[in-house]
Amino acid sequence: MKRFLPVMFIVFSVVLMSLSSSILNIRLRKPNGQPTTLKSYVQQHKYIVLVFWATWCVPCKKELPAVEKYYSQWKEKGIEVIGISIDNARNMSRAQATATSMKLSFPILMDPNQDLMRALGIRAIPHTVVLNSKGEIVFRHQGYVEGDVDKLNEKLIELLNK
Repeated sequence: MKRFLPVMFIVFSVVLMSLSSSILNIRLRKPNGQPTTLKSYVQQHKYIVLVFWATWCVPCKKELPAVEKYYSQWKEKGIEVIGISIDNARNMSRAQATATSMKLSFPILMDPNQDLMRALGIRAIPHTVVLNSKGEIVFRHQGYVEGDVDKLNEKLIELLNK
């Protein structure tokens, strides 16, 4: 048993590292259709908050403005927010129009084939995932009710104070 634990720790670490490097390289699209990945965002920030949403998701449309209220505070502290639209390729322009009408100032990326969503094991939206600067998942939350973004803010403050 004593030999088993260190081996399991190493295996878990390798799996976690390969998961984080694989999600960082999944191809997403900017609103103009240009391909991108999360890798460049992660390298430039302490934490990345990924907010998965879609134009047809009513709770998502409530969560996004709540996230926007904190965005400037978080950005000053080295935290980036990225809205990940899971709308299909036909609705990419609708996703950007929705973000514009909501006056969202954080970046919006498109995951039209839901590759990133699947890689993270997300089955429903809204869903929030926080990555550290190594691309490791440090927090996740599914659903949205009023007050959830306040709790996310508390978690981010806690992470920054570690």
